[in-house]
Amino acid sequence: MNASVVIHGVRGIALAGILAATALAQSNAAQSCDTPVKIRHGVTPPQVISSHAPESPYANHPGSHIYTDKQVVVLSVIVGTNGVACNPQVERSARADFGKAAVDAIRDWKWKPAISGGTPVAVRIFVEMTFPGG
Repeated sequence: MNASVVIHGVRGIALAGILAATALAQSNAAQSCDTPVKIRHGVTPPQVISSHAPESPYANHPGSHIYTDKQVVVLSVIVGTNGVACNPQVERSARADFGKAAVDAIRDWKWKPAISGGTPVAVRIFVEMTFPGG
């Protein structure tokens, strides 16, 4: 089961997309991140260049049909100057297992970093992932 994804920058700057792929599980270890700047006038938001949409934690589960409601997860993540998603945090999720699936997927994403004055900068953005109902 694939998910749709919407990416929001701070203060309403938005970049949207629908992504489809298989999630790859990654470690949940904390990372050392660049200090983010606020997205404001003159800062170009980051852009996804490689991504994997999360897979429902129940995609291969025999009882997966019981989860008929769509699940929405909102993550905050710092996109570093190296184009890597750092320290993703679940901001909103009705179910912890869907939040974990979203975090596992975003850890493997690659980004074109945000740019300010011609220089890559780290920024915190919000990513909304929707798992369709079964």
